[in-house]
This record gives sequence, C-alpha cells and structure tokens, in this order.
Amino acid sequence: LVNVRYKPAKEREVPLFRTVQWAMFVVAMSHVYGRVFVKLGLAHSAVERLPGPMSSLVKETIKYHRLISFSAYVATFISFILSLRPGLYKYQIGSIVWTVGVLSLVVWQIKGTTELIFAGLVWFMLPCGLV
Repeated sequence: LVNVRYKPAKEREVPLFRTVQWAMFVVAMSHVYGRVFVKLGLAHSAVERLPGPMSSLVKETIKYHRLISFSAYVATFISFILSLRPGLYKYQIGSIVWTVGVLSLVVWQIKGTTELIFAGLVWFMLPCGLV
C-alpha cells in the first residue's frame, strides 16, 4: 500500500499524500472490522465486560458506527481534494485510484477471511468440547 505508484520527486510537491493514504487504510479497516464484529455479536459481548462509563461510550459508538465510518470517509476524501495541486492532478488521481483499488482487494479479503474464521469456529470448538 505504501509504495503504490510512488515517485519521490513528485511526492515532495504533494502535501500530506502519505497521510491521506494511511487515513484511507485506517478508515477502511475500522469500518470493515467494526461491521464484522457487530454482525457476529462480538462487539456486544465485549461491551458487557467493560466498566460502566466506558461501556456506555462504546455502546453509543457501536450504535452510530456507520455514521462515524461515513463521516471519516468523507473527511478523508475532503482532505484528498484539498491536497490536490495544479500540474500534478494526473499523478495524484492515478495514485489515489491505485490506493483505493489495493484497499478494496485487501480489505475485502480480510473481511471475508474474518467472517469465515468466526463462522467456522463452531466446527472446531464443538468436536473439541464433545471429546
């Protein structure tokens, strides 16, 4: 992800480009893992083990997870738009397209793998428990 379409000479002229790439990665991963954990019920079981004030804060965060994720996506996109520089549009847009493509592949695979692991966990634990 870090060296996708990297050109050092052009990179010096573009402010915060690496930061925007890493922000996209963090937002994508938190969105996907958050959805998987909520979907599988892991988030609610984790909330029950937290102390009182922390538990209510995490419950509200889970409740508004999609809104928070969408807001983070919008903020990241706006920061990318604000970092565009004349004369470097082709390079910047090409790099961001490659970044989004790589993120789509990586995050989609991780999401699928996580769901498969937790869906198949019962087939590991049930025989172990019966023995």
